[in-house]
Amino acid sequence: MLEVKINVVREGATLPEYHTEGAAGFDLAICEDTLVRPGETVKAPLGLVIQAPEDHFLFIVPRSSTAKKWGVSLGNTVGIVDRDFCGPEDELALMLHRDATSDIFGHRMTFQSMDVIPAGTRLAQGLFIPVTQALFVPQDEPIASTRGGWGSTG
Repeated sequence: MLEVKINVVREGATLPEYHTEGAAGFDLAICEDTLVRPGETVKAPLGLVIQAPEDHFLFIVPRSSTAKKWGVSLGNTVGIVDRDFCGPEDELALMLHRDATSDIFGHRMTFQSMDVIPAGTRLAQGLFIPVTQALFVPQDEPIASTRGGWGSTG
């Protein structure tokens, strides 16, 4: 098991936790009531600073229920948090976005569209992913023959 250093930097923050024994990701909850109006993107703090374990990064993705229950998505779709993003002012936050039309997946959804998303709501999940940094070696000759370009295999 990986040891993870974490600072709680805001009242109301919820420590991450895995909700099932086989869960790959741990849930991340906002720590303030948040309203996201149609067409807006709002920063919702988590109240946490998390240092990824050595040779890992923190990968933040939406929970599968976030769009359906709340009609919001992560404005940047995913977050990559480097191991060295863990200073006193490096609080994690979610950029929550609500589409101006309030349509999700091409049809109207029923969700709490204008309700305040309450503090403690789990909207994202985090995973620790191993990092392998590359050494880039410029080549003077083509690396391989051309496969045919974008979309050539189907």
